[in-house]
Amino acid sequence: MPTACSILGISASSGYGLAARGQFPVNVLRVGNRMVVPVAGLLDLFGIDQKEPAEVA
Repeated sequence: MPTACSILGISASSGYGLAARGQFPVNVLRVGNRMVVPVAGLLDLFGIDQKEPAEVA
């Protein structure tokens, strides 16, 4: 969550407040006591295409 908030230019406390009210700009997952922002949601928000990862040889 703190990294996602930094990317979005908002404070972590504002981000947690938005997430608690269901108003965070991307999907937030609760994992135990933590709030996790999937990278895919941020990529979608910024219009970045998600490509298949390259195979490791």
